[in-house]
Amino acid sequence: MAFSQTMFIEINEDIIKDANEKKDLPANTTKDLLIQMALCAKQGKHIVSVPCFLKSKAYCKSISELIGKSYFSALDYYNRKRSEYGQILSHLSVRGFITYEDKSDLPNNFIRIIPNKHSNFEPWVEAHVLTENLMDSSFYIYLAYYYFNVEILGGRKRRFDFCYKFYPLMGGGVTIEKVLHGEIKREQHFCLALADSDKKWDGDTNVGDTAQKMLDLMKNENPFNCKLYVMSKVREIENLIPRKFVEKFGDKTGFIDIFNYNPSFYDMKIGLSLTELFHNKVCKYWKDMFNDPALFIERNNIRQRSQSKKDYDKAVKGMEPLKKGFGSSLLSLVVGDIDYEKDLKKYNPKMQDGLYHVIPSELTVEQREEWKNIGREIFSWTCCLKAKI
Repeated sequence: MAFSQTMFIEINEDIIKDANEKKDLPANTTKDLLIQMALCAKQGKHIVSVPCFLKSKAYCKSISELIGKSYFSALDYYNRKRSEYGQILSHLSVRGFITYEDKSDLPNNFIRIIPNKHSNFEPWVEAHVLTENLMDSSFYIYLAYYYFNVEILGGRKRRFDFCYKFYPLMGGGVTIEKVLHGEIKREQHFCLALADSDKKWDGDTNVGDTAQKMLDLMKNENPFNCKLYVMSKVREIENLIPRKFVEKFGDKTGFIDIFNYNPSFYDMKIGLSLTELFHNKVCKYWKDMFNDPALFIERNNIRQRSQSKKDYDKAVKGMEPLKKGFGSSLLSLVVGDIDYEKDLKKYNPKMQDGLYHVIPSELTVEQREEWKNIGREIFSWTCCLKAKI
């Protein structure tokens, strides 16, 4: 799978006017911008739209003469396909908009790119998807296909000239916040960051430290070129994996019956460990779910003897989880990012292909909501038309 993040970018009429007005000047930076945008459209990096070409043959003629027929054709390609793709692209959650006009009349989901103000920004370059691990972005691309097939097409089988590409960035743990900060400060690329919530139970109103630092950073910096999505209905990315893939690739000693309850906040890698049950609210959540008081007797005894969380953590250190997880390699095995023979797993390429065809009935209620929301963001930030060169 190739990666390079893309989105729908509209070039405003004032850009076309400025390029024409500067046509006789030795340095025409707006002309250079149009050529760069035409190249990125040809290469399938972005969907580029120039609506004013539709209303003015004079614009078409002058720009074709200015940058050449091939580049003009690339900029005009979406106009020729708008009847086919327009309704689909109405589902986008974000759009780029290149203009010299610094006005506040754009919808909230438009990213305004002002070339002479955002001088470091390169809208023609692949944007970035930032996740904690590179394999995360390999998984998220399937959610874009799900969103397109289920939410836009309604399950109808149709062929379109769409593809999804992105340039992956990673920053495990606390590093991801630093990588996001760097993207914000550089103001050079589009950047979509996706973070686990690290919530421990359904009623948890707080996200984990990493997600909170990223949320605080976005609030303080308010970057024009970046967006952060933090999951709210599940704990982390492994909780998004459909049951049939967990059964196929997960450790066979894992508690697969968690899917008969609610796997949203279950640690799919380790399982339900005693270390997470110190707080009574968390413990009550799992007690109520399993309705098995005997399962928590040992935890209760240790909790009563412990004077502090430090004492409790020391007492339960190294103890087996109450319910087992499916192994630290679960996600890697599902997306095919690691050596199957080394991990004693039989590689079945059809299983990976199966991620393209997940249907709502194969997901839990919480998974469906996250697949829809994350899928919408990946679709919006990475959809493109196939390369023409």
